[in-house]
Amino acid sequence: MITVLEVLERARSAGQRLPYNEAAVLFAAAVRLAAANDSTLRARLLQIDDAGGLRLEPFDEDAPEADPAYLAPELLSPDAPDKNDPKVQVYAAGVLGYELLTGKHAPLSGHSTDLSGPLGEVLQLALASDRRTRIEDLKQLEEAVEGVQPRPPAE
Repeated sequence: MITVLEVLERARSAGQRLPYNEAAVLFAAAVRLAAANDSTLRARLLQIDDAGGLRLEPFDEDAPEADPAYLAPELLSPDAPDKNDPKVQVYAAGVLGYELLTGKHAPLSGHSTDLSGPLGEVLQLALASDRRTRIEDLKQLEEAVEGVQPRPPAE
């Protein structure tokens, strides 16, 4: 097994990024998995097995944050929601999508010119700094992603 974080780090250290179509399919599968399990995404928690299957390890909200880049801006406020808040989960998924598609860490502003096309627009909504304009929850994110990134045919 290898984590998605390890895949991203290998590509970055080689000065490369994942091929766009592979990154988009992986992101769509990760969002489907997270939405089905109402689980928070982190690249370190996503594992790819030898057969190409995707597995999501549980997220421990009470553990110290190992991936601060995945934290939604509102988590830094005094009246912060918990890390399993639906809009916080959407932000974290957006960070993962950004990393997969661009090979870079997501910008702190949430807005980037590195994202384009329909999937890029969905990611911009997921990464909105203002939670009021962000996609509501993982199910809605899944629907938005499916609308622009259909599932590949079953083998």
